Amino acid sequence: MNRILRATASLGASSLVTIALSTLRYKFIALDLGANGLGLLGLLSTALSTLLVLFGLGLGNAGIRFIAVSKDEDEDVARARRHGLLWGSAALSLLGALAVAGAAPLIGPHLLPGTSSTQLTLWLAVTLGVSILAAGVLALLNGLERLSLVARANALGALLGTAVFLGLLWALPGQALAAAFVAPPLFTLLVALVYAAPYVRGRSAPREAWIALVPMIRLGVPFALSLLAGTAAQYASRLLVERRLGLEEVGHMQAAWTVANVYLGFVLGAMGSEYFPRLSRAAAQVTQLNVMVRQQIRLVLLLGGPVLLLLIAFAPLIIGVLYAPSFASAVTVLRWQAVGDLAKLVSWAVAFVLLARENRRAYLVVELLWSAVFLGALAVLVAPFGLQAVGLAYLLAYLAYMIATLVACRAETGFALDARATTFVVGAAACAVLNWWLAGLGLVGQLAGALVAVGLLVAGLSLFGWWGGVRQVVARGRIPGARVPASKE
Repeated sequence: MNRILRATASLGASSLVTIALSTLRYKFIALDLGANGLGLLGLLSTALSTLLVLFGLGLGNAGIRFIAVSKDEDEDVARARRHGLLWGSAALSLLGALAVAGAAPLIGPHLLPGTSSTQLTLWLAVTLGVSILAAGVLALLNGLERLSLVARANALGALLGTAVFLGLLWALPGQALAAAFVAPPLFTLLVALVYAAPYVRGRSAPREAWIALVPMIRLGVPFALSLLAGTAAQYASRLLVERRLGLEEVGHMQAAWTVANVYLGFVLGAMGSEYFPRLSRAAAQVTQLNVMVRQQIRLVLLLGGPVLLLLIAFAPLIIGVLYAPSFASAVTVLRWQAVGDLAKLVSWAVAFVLLARENRRAYLVVELLWSAVFLGALAVLVAPFGLQAVGLAYLLAYLAYMIATLVACRAETGFALDARATTFVVGAAACAVLNWWLAGLGLVGQLAGALVAVGLLVAGLSLFGWWGGVRQVVARGRIPGARVPASKE
């Protein structure tokens, strides 16, 4: 448990720095370019996510696992895997950048609105190439369990990228939007390459590197397909909002989406970096596996739950401070998304069981289910509810996703969600519904809703025994009830 907490603390601190700098960039874009500029950045970011999955082939995700297990193998094999991961990432990086750049005049007007769509698509191509290679280098460090170096690379890259963005915003305002998009991943790549250099010394025959690369791609494809479905759904949802409600509403959607999702990055990032390899090693030991999942759910709710409840309570203040008063329509969206993220925390932890047990078909099905429910609900609800439909569709999608992952994992390992976690999630959902109703009463209603959320937070801390748990985490690095029994195998 000490190792889990150290990894979470290190990557969490890095993510908090990255989040703060990302928020700063979004704040300046919102003030300088307004909702339209923020909407363009949102479309660029979502298009990048989709293209990263399409051209990255999940190599970064698969690479972590193969690099981790190679520590116990022959040094020549381990070196071939490291070189195969980096050479494969470089090849995919070049392929993706050239493909998008070459097709920029054709796909630009369809990807992005406005007369500058071709130029922005070229910047998208550069960012795509940089991001694919950066993912491979960070996967190498992650697989080698150099999590502190991963954290530093992400934090320093965000810091240097933000500095360049602020400089261009002052000197060349017309290039500030591109800088906000390109600079952070570029500097993250440069810093990561410096950190990775000592671990890739020596030579490997091209045939050995290729042999090591092929299994990574085979494992990465299921990751890529599931992520492609999710990112494509996000991009399609932004296009749907832009065409039904206008580009300004895409900016408001992006504001709520950023607050609801980016602020959980430190939890999910730490989970993906440390949790999945550990879970994979215990995949054959079902009893231990289920205890580890329950332990991880408790930890992730401990770290993410209070933040989400505070988002529900103080959404108007947060949106106003981080963006501008004109973004008020994002408040209700943010509240619904915060409730959806409570289900996301639970289901994301459970879904890793399907990958650890190599049930790739079930994993892909539940991921496709999220995309189908989100887009379907948004298409139906956007006419009667307007922008609020984004939050409602998000919530419905993650409720369906949580139910599907729990059913699939129960069939796989017999896992069941404990009653306390269920009570906490249902209570938070009730709080959000109450806050939505109280918000219509004006300032007094919002203050009353904030008090309800704070009261639910206190009740949740008591329900999980977190008051004593916090002291034990600090003193012993241990979460109550997290003892893993010895394997019976």
